Amino acid sequence: MLDVECFTYLNRALESPISPIVVLASNRGMAAIRGADDLVAAHGVPPDFLTRLLIIPTHPYDGEEIKRIVRIRATTEGVQITDAAIDKIAEHGVRISLRYCLQLLTPARYVPFCLGCPPSVCGERMRRERGRQCMLTSPQQQQHPRAGQWS
Repeated sequence: MLDVECFTYLNRALESPISPIVVLASNRGMAAIRGADDLVAAHGVPPDFLTRLLIIPTHPYDGEEIKRIVRIRATTEGVQITDAAIDKIAEHGVRISLRYCLQLLTPARYVPFCLGCPPSVCGERMRRERGRQCMLTSPQQQQHPRAGQWS
């Protein structure tokens, strides 16, 4: 996070005639302000700067919202997709993330062209594409097959 000097600079910049639009994102809650001795404030932002901010709370998408977003994205990209596939994608979106489930659409669309299959995306194809994705687990969580031999 930024320290006191950075917030001072941003305050001065916001007061200039050509003030910039500043976007900050934080999930810190009550935190110490860097560079200030024992000063704790919301999100680690000084109170004088915090009063100038518009705070927009966010929340995770639910399954129905993800289904609507996937439908719109599939239509935009020209992907023919069944309701069962959208349900599978929405499950992954709720459990993992919206970005991840939208990334499943592209391989599910282009793999059939390579295999000579019909272009429609169904639930079974989504299950297979999810299995092919490399980012299901982080590299730290993946275990090498011969990990026990290297001690």
